[in-house]
Amino acid sequence: MVVGALALGVAIASSGMLVYQHFTGISLPGCGPGSPCAQAAASLWGKVPGVGWPTSFVGLAYFVGALAAWLAGRGRLPAALIWIARLGALASVFFLSVSVVERLFCLYCLVAQSGNLAFVGIVELSRKRGGPVTRGWQFPAGLAAFLAVGGLLLSANTQATQQAAAKAERSLAETTSQLTSQPAAATSDAPPAQGVLAGRYRLGPELSPIRIVMFTDYQCPDCKLLEAQLFRLVDEKAPIAVTIRHFPFSSDCNPHSPGQMHANACWASRAAEAAGLIGGNDAFWRMHRWLFERGGSFTDEQLREGIVTLGLGEPRAFEQVMTGPETLARVKADIADAVRLGIYNTPFIFINGVELRGWTAPDALVRAVRTLMESLPPPSTGSADTPPEAAEKLVEDWRRNPVVSFAPELLRHAKGPDDSPVTIVMFGDYAEKFTGQADAVIRLFTQGSGPTVKYHFVHFPVDQACNPIAPRTMHPDACARAQAAEAAAMVGGPDGFWAMHDYLMSNQTTFTPDGARVAAMGAGIDAAQFDDAMSQPFLKDPIANDCRAASGLGLTSIPMIFVNGRHLPRWQAGNENIIPRVIYAAAEESAFVLPPPSQTDGTNASPK
Repeated sequence: MVVGALALGVAIASSGMLVYQHFTGISLPGCGPGSPCAQAAASLWGKVPGVGWPTSFVGLAYFVGALAAWLAGRGRLPAALIWIARLGALASVFFLSVSVVERLFCLYCLVAQSGNLAFVGIVELSRKRGGPVTRGWQFPAGLAAFLAVGGLLLSANTQATQQAAAKAERSLAETTSQLTSQPAAATSDAPPAQGVLAGRYRLGPELSPIRIVMFTDYQCPDCKLLEAQLFRLVDEKAPIAVTIRHFPFSSDCNPHSPGQMHANACWASRAAEAAGLIGGNDAFWRMHRWLFERGGSFTDEQLREGIVTLGLGEPRAFEQVMTGPETLARVKADIADAVRLGIYNTPFIFINGVELRGWTAPDALVRAVRTLMESLPPPSTGSADTPPEAAEKLVEDWRRNPVVSFAPELLRHAKGPDDSPVTIVMFGDYAEKFTGQADAVIRLFTQGSGPTVKYHFVHFPVDQACNPIAPRTMHPDACARAQAAEAAAMVGGPDGFWAMHDYLMSNQTTFTPDGARVAAMGAGIDAAQFDDAMSQPFLKDPIANDCRAASGLGLTSIPMIFVNGRHLPRWQAGNENIIPRVIYAAAEESAFVLPPPSQTDGTNASPK
C-alpha cells in the first residue's frame, strides 16, 4: 500500500506544481517562458478539448481520487476501479507519446505520468498476489475526492477568469472613452507619419480616420486572434489604415525577449521584411497573411513552396535577402522603437496613438474601432499619433493598478518618517542585484527635503531552505542573509535591522556569516547574542510568512514593489530607474506638490 501511495504522491506533487504555476504565474524550474513546459501548457494537449480546462486540473483531481480509493481499500482495488486505473495508464502512455512526437518535454508532466504508470504497475502486482477484491468504500472515496478537488479547482479558475474578464472590460471601456474624447488630429495638411509608430508598409489609405499600429509576433497565439479581428475590419471595409511592427519573442534577434519563447519568430519577421524588400507593400502583406496562417512556423521546404505560391520570385534569391543584414536591421529597429514605448509583450496595439487596453475582452479591437467610427474622427496621416514613451507609460501603468493593503506583520521593518506622503513596500532578496539597485534609490528618499518615503522591506529569498513557495533555489545563501537581518532586528531593534540591511545590500557579492557577525558588532550588537539569535529555528517563521504573502499578491519576479499600495510592475525604462518619477507622482497625488526632480540630484541613478 505504501509504495502505491508514494507513486501517486509523486504524481500529485508534480501535477500540483503545474496547477500552482497556473494560478500564481510563478515559473517553475525549467518551466519558464519559451520552455517545453510552457509550450506543452499552451498546446492543444494543455487543455481538455471542448471545455478548455487545464489538463493539469484533471490530472491532479484524478490522482487525488486514485489515492483516496487506494487508501480506502488499504492497497487493494475492486475490478471496476482496476479497469479505470488501466484507462488512466493508457492516457499516461498517450501523453508521453505526444511529448516525444511533438518534443514537448515538460519535466513535471513526465514525472506525473510516470508516477501514474508506476501506480498502475503496483495495482496489477497487488491483484495477482491477493486475488479479487469486493467493492467497499474505495469507489465512493475516490469519486468524492475527485469531485471535491476538481470542483475546487474549477471554481477557483472560474473566479479568476471572471475577474480577469471584468478587468479587461473596464480597461477596454477606458480605452474607448480616451479614443472618442481625444482632440481631432490634423487632416490633409498633416505631414507623413513618422517616429516610433511609423511603419514601412501600410494597409489602407495614407489619410485615414482610424490608424492602427500593431507590434506583433508571428508565433504568438494571441497575436493571431487579434490579427483575425483586424482582417474582419478590413473585410468590412472599415475606414482604417494598418501598420505592422515586429517584436518577436526570440533571443535570436530580440535581446529583450525572455529566452526562446518562439524559436522561429525572428525568421518569420525577416521573411515578411524580405517580401517587402523584393515586392513592395503588396508582397509584404501577402507574406504577412501566409505567416499568420501557419502560426509563424515553417520548414525550409514549406518556405520555398510559399515563396513560389506568393509570387515572390526564385526561392534562393529570396532566402539571400531574408538572411541578409537589411532584414535583421529592420526587425531590430522595430524592437528598439517598442522598447522606447515600454512594450514588453505582444500583441500591443495602438489606435490613433492610444494603447488598446483590455484587448483580451471578446472582439476588443473590433468593438473599439466601431465605437470610434461612431464619433466620426477626421482623416489624418497619423503625424500627431504620439503615445507616451516608456518611462511615462510605466508610471501610468502604476497609476492604473488597484490599491492593496498589507497585514501589519509584513510592515515590521520601516525606515523613514511616519508622516511621509509616500509609502513603499518592497519584497526582495538580499542576494539579488536588482533588489539592491531598487533599494539604493528608495533609501535616498527616506530622508531629505524632497518627498520623503516610508520604506518597508519584506523578505522573499529565492532559496528553498526558508522560502516554502520558492520554485527553485537561485541564491543558496539567501536565507542566511535574511536570517541575519531578522537576528539583528531581534537583538538590536529597528536600528540593528537597518544596519544589517545596509551591510547586506552593500555586500551582495561578498557576504559571509563572519562578515555579518562583524557588521552586527559594528552596529553595537553583542556577538554572542547575535549568534544565539541566528541559531533559533523560529527565525525562519516570519521570513516564510513574508514569502506566502508575496505569493498571495501574485509575485512573479523580484523585486516586487508597491508604491502607496499600487503595484509597480516595471521600474526600469531602458537605462532609467523610474522609481523617482513614481515617488514624485505618488507625492503629488497625496497633495504634496513639488517641482520635478533635478537631473543632477542623484535621485535618477540608473541601474547598471
